[in-house]
Amino acid sequence: MTIEEKYPNFAQLTALLNQRKRPRKTLDSVIACLLVRKSEGGERK
Repeated sequence: MTIEEKYPNFAQLTALLNQRKRPRKTLDSVIACLLVRKSEGGERK
């Protein structure tokens, strides 16, 4: 089983970051959005 098969969301995030001019800034933005959602009590769908 490849990493992409085992962790499909991580593979998609990595692919997204590799397309960006500033991958670190993009990753920081994604993490910030997830933290805000978690602090607001957002549930996974």
